[in-house]
This record gives sequence, C-alpha cells and structure tokens, in this order.
Amino acid sequence: MFSFVSLGSGSKGNAFLLSDGETLLQVDMGRPREVLEAFLCAHQKQVKDIDALFITHTHFDHIGTVKTMDARSKKRGPKVYIGDQSYQEADYYLTPFETLIFGKIKVTPILASHDSPNTLGYIFEDEEESLAYLTDTGLIPPSDFSYLKNKTYFVLESNHDLMMLKASSRPAALKRRIKGNKGHLSNEQCASYLKEMVGDNTKEIYLAHLSEECNKEEFALESARRSLEELGRSDILLKAFRQYENVEGGHPWR
Repeated sequence: MFSFVSLGSGSKGNAFLLSDGETLLQVDMGRPREVLEAFLCAHQKQVKDIDALFITHTHFDHIGTVKTMDARSKKRGPKVYIGDQSYQEADYYLTPFETLIFGKIKVTPILASHDSPNTLGYIFEDEEESLAYLTDTGLIPPSDFSYLKNKTYFVLESNHDLMMLKASSRPAALKRRIKGNKGHLSNEQCASYLKEMVGDNTKEIYLAHLSEECNKEEFALESARRSLEELGRSDILLKAFRQYENVEGGHPWR
C-alpha cells in the first residue's frame, strides 16, 4: 500500500515522497534539505534511504536544492533521474513511457507540456495501487491518457482561477504564459481532465501547485468537487496540497 506526502507544492518549492514500506522515492527537490531531513527523521528515515529522486523539470522551484542531495558527495543522497539531458546534476536521463522498476514499484515517466525542456510527470504502480503525479503543464498530451486513466491516487495541478489571474497585477506576458499550452492548468482544466481520468479504482485526489496570488484552495476544491459529483463519485477523498507543509513533530504520511 502506498504512503505519500507533499513537503511543498507551488512556486516557492516542491518536494514529494512516496513509499510502499520498503522502497522510498522522491519527486523534485525545491525545498531546503533541512525540511526533508526533519520529515524523514520524524519517521526514522534518512536521506540516504531514498532510492531515487525523479525531477519533473529544471525550473528552480523543482531543482533548487538538488545539489544538496548529491549521491556522489558525503551527503549520500539518491540517484537523480530526469528527462532533460542538458541537466548536468542528473545520473540518468529518462525516456517518456519507458518503465523503470525500483523494488516492487514500477515508475513510468509521462509527458507534460511546459516551457522547460522535456518536462515529465510520473506514474507509480505496484501490484495493488497506482498514483499519477502531473504538475506544471498547460495541457495533458493525448499520449498520456492511457497511462492516467483509473489510477488509485491522483496528484494533479490546479494552478489558478482564471478570473483571479485576469484581475491580478501580473504582466500581460506572464498571464499569457500561465494560460498557454506550455503553462499551468487552471482549476477548470483540472476539473475537466479529472472527468476523463477518474475510474472505479480511484480513491483519492490531491490538487497541487496552487498559485498563492491567483487561486484559493476553496475555488480549486469546488471546481474538482463539481466534476466528481457529475461522475457520481462524491465518495472520493479530495484535498489540496499547500505551498508549505509543517514537517516537524511527526507530520503524517497519507
């Protein structure tokens, strides 16, 4: 059974951990190493126990502290996997849709559509459960859908409310970028995609990478909730990841 936790989701730093009780995997490292260590210590783990670090893309909020995890240094961190072959901190370069196996967990990189080279999302699967992780994408490529449908858990971007973005003081060029096909999913886009992906096996949905300036948690949740109601799936647990999580004092796994 999967356990997972977000240590931060948004423009100020991202980090996500997933475990089946034996294998421990991480997605992105944009939070301070001390934050990661505090969480792991509270759960009798260390950075050296992480089996692999998967990077979605090379924007700073996703790679800002990767160097503090360097497996080649005395810090003894995990090997780094990424799709962008220009990223020199990587140990391995991934090909979309080619599955890797870590212990009992299969990891399949999928495509994202973002203004950073070879941005990826990830599908994690074992014999019983599955989790789709996809943020920082302006749309979901059609080639992803066969991999995304009917997962047990979804971590999906719900970045902005369109009206809040329009009314914000952000420059027009930035607004166009965010709304574009290589930007970020809005609440409405996220909700629409969920209707296409949720299946009988789906138990929980986590909305990720919410904008602090151009979104509100209740807006994102309400958009997704309406889609689930239309599907007759109000039983699905629906939550939003926050920009920062307090990882001290035994912050729980999901």
